[in-house]
Amino acid sequence: MKFLLPLLRNNLLQLSHANQLRYADTKNRTKTLTLYMLIAAILMGLLAYLIYSLKIIYSIAWSLEEVVTELVIPMVLICVILNIAISVFWGSGLLLSDTNIDSVLALPIPLRTLILSKLTVLFMVEVALTVALLLPMMVLFGLAADMGFPFYLIVLGITILFPVIPGLLGTMIGTQIYRILKSSSARIARLKAAAAILVLFAFMIFMFCKFPDIAAGNFGDVISTSTFTLYAGQYIHRLLNGDYLLIGLYFGGVFLIGVILLYGLIKIFRNWYSNNAIQGSKSQPVDWNKQTTKQHSPVSALLQRERTRYFSLPVYLTNTACGLLFAAVFVLLVVLMSDKITPYIYQLAEYFQVPFADYDVLFIYAFSILTTISCTTCASISIEGKQIEALKSLPIAAKSIFQAKVLHHLSLFVPTIFALNTIMA
Repeated sequence: MKFLLPLLRNNLLQLSHANQLRYADTKNRTKTLTLYMLIAAILMGLLAYLIYSLKIIYSIAWSLEEVVTELVIPMVLICVILNIAISVFWGSGLLLSDTNIDSVLALPIPLRTLILSKLTVLFMVEVALTVALLLPMMVLFGLAADMGFPFYLIVLGITILFPVIPGLLGTMIGTQIYRILKSSSARIARLKAAAAILVLFAFMIFMFCKFPDIAAGNFGDVISTSTFTLYAGQYIHRLLNGDYLLIGLYFGGVFLIGVILLYGLIKIFRNWYSNNAIQGSKSQPVDWNKQTTKQHSPVSALLQRERTRYFSLPVYLTNTACGLLFAAVFVLLVVLMSDKITPYIYQLAEYFQVPFADYDVLFIYAFSILTTISCTTCASISIEGKQIEALKSLPIAAKSIFQAKVLHHLSLFVPTIFALNTIMA
């Protein structure tokens, strides 16, 4: 505790940039004051809108069931999503992106205390957000049910502890994402590229399958929350009505799960820093007498270089693979869900005035257009950038460089096109 409060104070000063108002020069001080005024104006606007909305909500006569199902449950979901999002994008970098972390770790301060001091700042922000959004709805339930003063104390405790689990869970998820994004491992780079391709492929499937229905106003079974709303409404209704067993389970569950998540977060950070500390000290002797080296022709070596770079850069991979992904989605829809793709073929037929008997040609036409969208050759040349001059200075002909880039494109696209075309045929 003797270290926690000073660390918390330093974190708050660092977050608020208060030291810049005292020690910075005139230019930085003016910047800080401008930032303060901008944030204050935004907060005042949001507060005015919140007060106006609450005034309208409180002026309506609500039943207890309506308060729970129409106000409390949606606000609980919103608070959970916001707390997880804030923790993923902000809480994950509290320690990993701290530039002074090495000097802080050199002090005789337990890592647990350091993490708690960082997470307390995040927790304070999330509590303020939850109190502003969720607490008024629970107070409205108390007013509608004519509850006493102990109810409001319990509701205040429930609201304060509400961000614990979403905050810690989001911080753990964001920390792992942060570690993956900052990792320089070739394996991690390839995993990132594969994950980007899978996410893009899933989005394309969802876009072709669900966007037309959503645009037509038919949501179907995209999101079904009736069962969740029913059970969540029953639990929250009993919790707010003073079911002491559920209240005890809530506080006990938050404490137990919070301790487990905090312990896991401490282990993650400890492994992170210990791995960074010993990463440079690991070395293995190499017996060069037993090592064999492969000799490649210039074109073969350049082709291997192109493949390694292609699967190590997620941006390069996703930008040049969009056409093939669209073609794969197109073939998948033609084979499994032809009713989803047939309207687009009919539109092409009307535009080109193709007879009904020749509709099959349009499938080949659409497939050809999709496969020609992607090209790795031009992207590979632009990626070279300043390195192209160094590459030209080597005893390699420009013809070999261009030949390797074209062969890389053909080695990827020809087998893929052949396989997709065979499946569609």
